[in-house]
Amino acid sequence: MAVTVPFSVSRDDMEKFAELSGDRSRIHMDRAFARARGFEDVVVYGALTVARLSNLVGMYLPGDFGLATSWKIDFNRPLYVDEEAVMEATITHKSEATHTVKLKFQVRCGDKLVASGTAGSKLLDGPD
Repeated sequence: MAVTVPFSVSRDDMEKFAELSGDRSRIHMDRAFARARGFEDVVVYGALTVARLSNLVGMYLPGDFGLATSWKIDFNRPLYVDEEAVMEATITHKSEATHTVKLKFQVRCGDKLVASGTAGSKLLDGPD
């Protein structure tokens, strides 16, 4: 089973995360600072990409009856504000004995690989 979930991160999302986390690092908040260091714009917080992974695991793979048990993510390239990104995920293993699934995911902006990794989830009892 595989899913593809499009998303983007807005400046408002960045502001809300900065407020929530207290992380106001200039690489995420100051365009001139980021550009002076070779980036096209401020770099989206990695935690906001992880938040999209949480959406994918909690809503799609496995969805309502899953409880995240592990995430491993590699940030390969920066994601910029308002870039159209796609999170693609595939279940790579399902164990009936342990009631768990493992999945592999990638975040892409066109041909650019932004992030990749794996996630695990325990399958909770659900309605029959």
